[in-house]
Amino acid sequence: IQVFLLRRAPGHCYFDFVQEIVFAHGKTMMEEEQKRKQNKQISTSNRDSASDISMPNGFIFEFQLHSTHGDAYYIGLNGLEFYDENGEQIGLAEQNIAACPHSVNTLNPGTDDDVRTPDKLIDGENNDIDGTHSWVAPILPNVINRVFVIFDRPTSVSMIKIWNYTKTSNRGVREFSLLVDDLLVWTGILDKMSENHDGKRKQKVPFNTILFSDERILTDHEKQTVLENKTSSDTMTGQISSQNQSVDYCKLLFEL
Repeated sequence: IQVFLLRRAPGHCYFDFVQEIVFAHGKTMMEEEQKRKQNKQISTSNRDSASDISMPNGFIFEFQLHSTHGDAYYIGLNGLEFYDENGEQIGLAEQNIAACPHSVNTLNPGTDDDVRTPDKLIDGENNDIDGTHSWVAPILPNVINRVFVIFDRPTSVSMIKIWNYTKTSNRGVREFSLLVDDLLVWTGILDKMSENHDGKRKQKVPFNTILFSDERILTDHEKQTVLENKTSSDTMTGQISSQNQSVDYCKLLFEL
């Protein structure tokens, strides 16, 4: 018997929330859940309890972008990378990414002249300094800018790498929150990118890391990029959460 979970409708129309169900998958969801629990037990036994951080598991990872590094009209990012419970990068396609407002093209309905659209966040060209492989959207009155990473199956994430906007660093994200299936799991501040770039040659653009596992999966360089989770200190007014909380639809299903 194959078991499938239908993703809950988001309650808004910020993106096309169609869900693809693949019946050809060889493993059932129950088998995958059992394997995931076994891997979690093994992982837990191999590290100190003090370093045990629950990985969020869910369908929709939503970034709410609250402020920039100074620009009042536009906000942007260079790139995103997601990693699974084994520290392997998760492949993302255009249907996995969305944003609201979508892009600068929102200001001119019916046109797509500006190439800085959400799909550029996952095209792997994160060291872009001229803006062609980045995402930018307008800041509108009384609207929170959002970026969504959407999965068709519940997905565990151990780490997220974020490249802030580089072309005009004041437009880069400063304060942001991360929600997994509507549950707040992270609040932090992204570093402002340096504008001291040589446009004639390709350079590595620094990134920040959201870590939901222990540091053993990181390289020495990556350890210097880890962000502090400010959620636990209740820096976001009216929102109380914990880094260890997560929405795990698989767990809920099999406990019924």
